[in-house]
Amino acid sequence: AYFQQEREETLSLEFKSYFQRDDNSNRKEDGVLKTICAFLNATGGLLIWGAPVGKKNSEGHKVFTGELSPVEKHYAKDDFISKIANR
Repeated sequence: AYFQQEREETLSLEFKSYFQRDDNSNRKEDGVLKTICAFLNATGGLLIWGAPVGKKNSEGHKVFTGELSPVEKHYAKDDFISKIANR
């Protein structure tokens, strides 16, 4: 229901879709890890991974609305935490 209306990112709110054009799961994961590290080095934030694919609106701002793009790959919590710590 949250994405029924257009949503924009802020300094403390980031959306990452999981739409894959090719086998780019490593690139998607890298973007998520970079965002988490940026939040950890700043004042924190909320990351929604699996958000709808972002599109430019008529004003040129990137907005997110519509169907979610679920993360298709399973990530073990401890393994993912280790990846963040290794950054």
